[in-house]
Amino acid sequence: FPSHDICVDFPAPLLVKHYPAGTLQGVSIDVWYLEVGSDHVVIDGPRDSGRPEVIQLRHHAAFPRGANVNMVDNDSTLRVATYERGVEAVTGACGTGALCCAVVQWMRYHSSTSFRLYPPSGRPLHVDLHIQDENIVGMTLIGDATYDND
Repeated sequence: FPSHDICVDFPAPLLVKHYPAGTLQGVSIDVWYLEVGSDHVVIDGPRDSGRPEVIQLRHHAAFPRGANVNMVDNDSTLRVATYERGVEAVTGACGTGALCCAVVQWMRYHSSTSFRLYPPSGRPLHVDLHIQDENIVGMTLIGDATYDND
């Protein structure tokens, strides 16, 4: 990894809950909820914060503290966008959102424990999941620590 990258270790998610399409009140799409020190939901793309589901999930009653909403386009690469609570917009990148997207990918497909995700900033984030006996026991997030002036 380049010398300006930083590496942060995280514990396993505190909670992961899957809401199949139609099981979360008023929501017709598949939703994953994760607690990783902050509240996140992960939904499939498109990565468009104007989708009605984004604001609906951001303030959904099932998530009383509110939730960051991660949208994932999963074609040949994992492109992600996070609508962050407090900011109330899509941000350039979200580390805990990247962790949550990687966890959902692993839970869905069990194909890899190492993920490269591309946020709107275009600067990739790398997530490694640490698995023991088919359970996530920790996570590592790697990304650049470049300061943006804009």
